[in-house]
Amino acid sequence: MMSAHVRSVTLAVAFAIATLGLNSAPQPKSTAPTPAHLQAQIDALRTRLEAAEKAGANAAMEKDYLERIQKECESYYEKAFTTQVSIVSIISLFITLLLWIAARFSFRVFDDRTNRALKDATTELRREYASALAAEVRNLKDTNAADIERLRTALTDRNKETEMDLTTRSSFAFAVNQGQAAMAAHDFDEALDQFRFALQIYKDAKPRHLFRPEVGATTLVNILSALHDANPLTHEDAIKKHLANPLYDGLKQELALAAAERPQYCQAISERIKSSSSPSEAPEPPQ
Repeated sequence: MMSAHVRSVTLAVAFAIATLGLNSAPQPKSTAPTPAHLQAQIDALRTRLEAAEKAGANAAMEKDYLERIQKECESYYEKAFTTQVSIVSIISLFITLLLWIAARFSFRVFDDRTNRALKDATTELRREYASALAAEVRNLKDTNAADIERLRTALTDRNKETEMDLTTRSSFAFAVNQGQAAMAAHDFDEALDQFRFALQIYKDAKPRHLFRPEVGATTLVNILSALHDANPLTHEDAIKKHLANPLYDGLKQELALAAAERPQYCQAISERIKSSSSPSEAPEPPQ
């Protein structure tokens, strides 16, 4: 339905058209119009009025249609814009998500590769270190084994030497004690045998420097004393004859010390030192 404003506008337009039509129509003659002529004019004005009303109604309808179309277009474009914004936002979010996933995956791959490389390097380093350590331990073990074996051999030899030295010292001391005991019992032959045996022990141990030269000189003095007591009248001849034995070869220092300790035997000892008797095998020690 048309509004009152539209209706008034339509009537005004129709009236203006009618006025223009009347003005543009040829001027009638001075004769008065007939009723039929007036009726025709009224009908024409009514027709124009109806046409103007239809035109106004069509214009209002077109205006409403255009406004509705405009609103629909605005709504469509607004919805389209909103949709595009949403789509762009979703695409941006999706791209961001893809980039984040790609970055995380790349970082994880890089981290995995780094960890794998570090693990491989650590394993290789441990293998090399273990190999070097095993080689070093093996070399050290071999070296220690050789050193231990050498030390064991040296210790065994030293123990044997020490045991032999102790046995030698014990045998020497025992022989000297037995000789002194025999001297106290006036068994001069037994004392002489024991002192000679002690001197033989001293002479055998001399290269090892087991006894001091004074010990050998004391043993010689004991032998000479036993000879003197066993032969009180012919002790000088007995001493000279006894000193000719090869047992006294190589004992010049001990003979000199014995001569200094007992001057009464100096002549016989001096003759023995000056003599150049060839060495022979020493007599067997008494059992």
